[in-house]
Amino acid sequence: MRSSMDRLVTNIKVLLAAAGLTVCSMAASAGTQARVTADPIGSSAIGKYPGAQAVVLDGRRISVFGVPMTGGATPEAAAAAFWSEHGEDFGVSDPDLRPVRSNAISNGSVVVAFEQFMGNLPVDGGLARVVVHPDGNRVTYAAARLAREPQGGIGMLRVSGDGALASVRDRAAFPGLVEWSEPTLVIHDSDLAGVTAGHAPHTGMAWMFTGRNADGANPLAFRFFVDATSGRLLEARDMILHVDITGKVEARGTPGVKPDSGSNPPVTMPVHFIRVKGPSTVETNILGNYLLPTPGSSAVNVQVGLADGRWVRVVDQSGTSVLSMTQSVTPPGPGNFLLNSAPTEFTTAQVNAFIGTVKIHEYFKTRAPTFTALDTQLLARVNWNSSCNAYFDGNSINFYRNSGGCVNTAYGDVVAHEYGHFIVQQLGLAQNAFGEGYSDSCGVLLHDTGIIGTDFCGVGCHIRNIDAANKQYPCNGGIHDCGQVLAGVWRDLRLKLTDTYGSAPALQVASQIHVDWSLITVGGMNSSNAAWPQTGIEAMTADDDDGNLLNGTPHYADLFYAFGKHGIALPVVTPLSFIYPQGLPNTAPAFQPAAITVDIVDGYEQTIPATAQILYRQSPTDPFTSAPLTLVSGSSYIGTLPGADCGTNVEYRLKISTVETPSGRFDPPSGVHSYVVISSGPVVFEDSFEGTSLFTVSGSIALGTKGRWMQGDPNGTYTDQGVPVAPENDATPGSGVKCWVTGNGPVGGQASASDVDGVETILTSPVFSLVGVDNPAIAYQRWYYSDSDTDNGNYLIVEISNNNGTSWSQVERVGPGGSGGWVYREFDPTSIVAATASMRVRFRAADATPDHLVEAGVDDFRVFSVQCGCPADFDGSGFLDTDDYDAFVQAFEAGEDDADFDGSGFVDTDDFDAFVVAFIEGC
Repeated sequence: MRSSMDRLVTNIKVLLAAAGLTVCSMAASAGTQARVTADPIGSSAIGKYPGAQAVVLDGRRISVFGVPMTGGATPEAAAAAFWSEHGEDFGVSDPDLRPVRSNAISNGSVVVAFEQFMGNLPVDGGLARVVVHPDGNRVTYAAARLAREPQGGIGMLRVSGDGALASVRDRAAFPGLVEWSEPTLVIHDSDLAGVTAGHAPHTGMAWMFTGRNADGANPLAFRFFVDATSGRLLEARDMILHVDITGKVEARGTPGVKPDSGSNPPVTMPVHFIRVKGPSTVETNILGNYLLPTPGSSAVNVQVGLADGRWVRVVDQSGTSVLSMTQSVTPPGPGNFLLNSAPTEFTTAQVNAFIGTVKIHEYFKTRAPTFTALDTQLLARVNWNSSCNAYFDGNSINFYRNSGGCVNTAYGDVVAHEYGHFIVQQLGLAQNAFGEGYSDSCGVLLHDTGIIGTDFCGVGCHIRNIDAANKQYPCNGGIHDCGQVLAGVWRDLRLKLTDTYGSAPALQVASQIHVDWSLITVGGMNSSNAAWPQTGIEAMTADDDDGNLLNGTPHYADLFYAFGKHGIALPVVTPLSFIYPQGLPNTAPAFQPAAITVDIVDGYEQTIPATAQILYRQSPTDPFTSAPLTLVSGSSYIGTLPGADCGTNVEYRLKISTVETPSGRFDPPSGVHSYVVISSGPVVFEDSFEGTSLFTVSGSIALGTKGRWMQGDPNGTYTDQGVPVAPENDATPGSGVKCWVTGNGPVGGQASASDVDGVETILTSPVFSLVGVDNPAIAYQRWYYSDSDTDNGNYLIVEISNNNGTSWSQVERVGPGGSGGWVYREFDPTSIVAATASMRVRFRAADATPDHLVEAGVDDFRVFSVQCGCPADFDGSGFLDTDDYDAFVQAFEAGEDDADFDGSGFVDTDDFDAFVVAFIEGC
């Protein structure tokens, strides 16, 4: 229906492609996903504030949130302090961030918005948002999309603005562009812009200007960025944002959300915020009423017209006069006006555009009164001589007449949608799928509907059906299609809240959260993903009432449902969290105390540190004994369990009371943790991988290809925030340096320099025998890093075989997500397969998607027998004799730690008595 226009745009894109430039291309693969992490490595904020978490995308932190952080005398000072202390967390050293606005949201918090500058020039798309809680002016959320300053600087200014404009204006690729703005110097960053231009990533000075044609029915508008050093065209950003028809979806008109038709004729309704001119000028209120002061009692002329509203000015492209009316009114009146008393298609479109624009403006303004960027008279151009579309071009919203099988598009949520693009622009955010989804959400909430564009192309032929689409994250499709993920979240939140509040109040609650979130959000993940995990964090932050996301938000359950329905998981909220930074022991040496280190982080309950304790027992029939957990600092505790005889299964639980639950919270909530007290016996096979290894490599990765298992001294790789992806060192204590890793990139290489990509690589041990081995055990150190928490094709799988590899049984599976670090693992092979003379173990590492980062490592492989020796054989000679007695007495008299025979932590007469009993009992 717009074939000539479509051909023109297609031809432009072909010409741009020939020049090595793309329009509206994706910044990241649709397969790329964001993840939420509490990993403190490379983050000064997470390291400083226990409980803080981050959203990470492509190895870069997008936001930090969860608990109160930096403070200040004012919200602006607190926000500035955060960037001063923790700006490097976001991958940019000492970012130049300048405040552009501060807005209060409904929970009392203040959103401080920043624009990024580089070399004293604004960075296009460089932005940051900080939420400051009023209790102590503490930062509770910070997010940024920032450009990195290039190593060689931002370039030299060698091209003038006029020269840059002329270089584009003369190109055949852009015919018909006749209206040009003045060039402005900015910093253009290809990553922020989402441009994959067939060139190396670019960050530097650029001239920015806009070119438009004069044909509103077939509009063209591009924002151009020209390299100020080389004169190269970096990007031509399409500024025309249409409601393109992507399927049979719906919306309504005049009144409500249906279009103007014989079955839905115009009705009388109030006109809001239209200017009323007489001796003075006033505006109507939300009910359409006005009060016009006059100097006397004589009749005066009073005029109103749709070309003069506070928030909108209607222009009719059909040539039809814009509705206006003048009448003589004698005070006190009434001076009542009825515009469009004889409705036609064109005049009704004027009324619809005017009233619809005012309604969506007031939807936002009444919920965010301090946000002034929308407070301008926006042009609404109606009745363009074309069909089946509407669009926003950066300056105006535009609507087509009834033709080509479609209705006049100036009605209902179509108007709200186009104004939604204006809101996105005024928030400083990128459009793409986010702009489409956001604009749909404006129609969804303003008109309380799951349909966008009801009966747009005939009865039952709608633009989008948000409810039926049920789009999921991640989304890989067109921007209108994928925008429905975001619109669907807000639609489902509104519906879920009905369970609590009833219909009308639920709509108000959802709308307030939506507007508050609008002020916070940094936009979509990339061109295709309008909503992503970051969006959920932003919505929780908007809904929060105490500055601590770990204890949930007033409507957490509803948000959890709405985002989860579209494939986005919110952080799980718990009363408190027990986090074991060093893991929990599977075994402990005989007669040696075992240390337990734990971080106990408040969730929605407040812990009482003095009540922390470990409850333990050395027999399942014994009562639990209490040992203290000592607060070391912040939320970190350490406790010590006494030593025990070899073979003892020690069971324990952690307990701490909270203000809300004085009886205590336990970990685990039911059952126990446990470890076995052992002494190592004979070693059957071991390989620390320092010399020639008998392990073999197979799998789908060819020899010499990056990501294949290889033995050597590893070269560490890191994310931009300093998080280790591949290990820098092996796990062997002392002088050992070698291990097996999945590829070994160059020193100082990128995070993806040697990772597994789209394939599987397998490391297999030589054959060993467990025949006749009492209590066999297999131990190893492993490393696994993955930047995807959802792709099940990312993993490290450990398997064992007892028939020389004919069949395999799983020992453990790690993934899809993994934070790296060497981890010790030990298992009993006979609990999985029978012991034979043909045992093997293998390690399978895989990455199903080349865009992900997956690294694995293996070190210190050992097969041994777990045996409990003779405790009274004090000198370790293998015989129990008087030499053992003499050795113990000597150690006891010297007060040596070895004489702590009962593992109490003290050398006293109880140890002497315990040794004598063991000596008499023999071995």
